[in-house]
Amino acid sequence: MDPSNDKQAYLKGLSDVYKNLEYTMDKEEFVIGRLPQCDLVINEETISARHAKIIQKENHFEILDLNSTNGTFVNGEKIDKKALRTDDKIKFDVYEFQFINPADVARTVVSESVDFDELQKTVVFPQDQTIQLPAQDQTIPMPTMTPKPEPELATTPEQKLPGQKNQPSLYKKNGNIFGGLILGLLIAFLLGYGGSFLGMWSSPSVNFSTANLQPLFLSSITIYPLMHLHTAWINAPFTLSTIVAILGILLALMIGGFASQYVSRKSRLLDAFLFSFFYVLIALFAQLAAMEFRFNVFKRLYYTTGVGIQETLVNLILTIVYIFFISFIFSYLGTLISRR
Repeated sequence: MDPSNDKQAYLKGLSDVYKNLEYTMDKEEFVIGRLPQCDLVINEETISARHAKIIQKENHFEILDLNSTNGTFVNGEKIDKKALRTDDKIKFDVYEFQFINPADVARTVVSESVDFDELQKTVVFPQDQTIQLPAQDQTIPMPTMTPKPEPELATTPEQKLPGQKNQPSLYKKNGNIFGGLILGLLIAFLLGYGGSFLGMWSSPSVNFSTANLQPLFLSSITIYPLMHLHTAWINAPFTLSTIVAILGILLALMIGGFASQYVSRKSRLLDAFLFSFFYVLIALFAQLAAMEFRFNVFKRLYYTTGVGIQETLVNLILTIVYIFFISFIFSYLGTLISRR
């Protein structure tokens, strides 16, 4: 940079929560990423821990992509390394910034020389007026063009904070939490009930046939929520059917959490909590429906197979909380797998 220029280069936010915020290039290496140690912190799951960096050279700036997952773009072009000019638009996933360097020379277009012998001798103006050009040996006085200064946008102190690091945000652009929940729950129940059904079908004591297909399916719905309990895992015989049923449920929870996070792009904890809440709610409703809403049978079932508390109502409540806890843990593990 020219040392006579007392204003440093900076990035200006153009989109989302970063709009009109300015981040000064006050060091030789300016790092952009998700880590709190970065100079520009974009605390979003679509941004890599160390996404990119801007390097100050002797007379210009360069931007380098640090092998990020979703890439770095300059003026719409994905780059690995590129020299920056003032007014370049830089994108990290969907978050766009404008690079401004007061010491940079503005781009100009130099036209080729004009042969005045080939020009017409009159010029027609929009007002249908004409003026006669002077002879070729005379000089045409050209008016001095003074560029009109662009008005400065009014900014509040909160909008113009050079070098300020952005605070974490639960919102992630282009996400859909309801779509994520619907997709995640659908996948979880299809895989979970499928695993429970296959577990019962693989049991040596069950004769699989088209005649007992419907009763077998209703039985798998009836026992499905209870297969989340540690008591069911410990007391059940160590057979192929038990392993298939338990693994099917746990895998369904993880894939459901992954799908929910991939689509919604919200906070992982929020995704896992909402997913588990609706998951348990729907599973219990399906279980009651399979029992023809006989609440006494429902309570007796949980009294005998719950977490082991003697008081029926307490055992029922704690058992449901335990199922929610298991659903939350494994669905949260699924959200951690998703990079989005």
